[in-house]
Amino acid sequence: MNLPLFHILTVSIFLVIATGNCAYAAGTHEGQTEMYLRAVWGLAIVVGIMLVIFALVRKRFSLINNSNDSKIKVLEMRPLMPKKSLCLVEVEGKKILLGISADNINLLANIDKSDARSFSDHLSTASKE
Repeated sequence: MNLPLFHILTVSIFLVIATGNCAYAAGTHEGQTEMYLRAVWGLAIVVGIMLVIFALVRKRFSLINNSNDSKIKVLEMRPLMPKKSLCLVEVEGKKILLGISADNINLLANIDKSDARSFSDHLSTASKE
């Protein structure tokens, strides 16, 4: 299970129990089971809305958002360190390896389909330049 989601669910369950206990201590005339069911139902609706919004935002603002007719496609991204990653991009059929940091983007290599060199050969060639 995803850790932040686990924390949200744990806190939510705690809040449901605390809300039910506070209402019971306040002396409301509803049954305790009915209060818990109302709180759980309300919590389920709120969590459901949060998950739908999260899914829509993730789909809309994805870094790797490729359509079939786009000329630029992000094929793969690999994080190396915080705020540093490698990105393999295809632009009009040509593959380009980019190094991305927080404030800079560098061209590391142009990868041709006819070029059968290994990745280490490409990297050593790019480091010499």
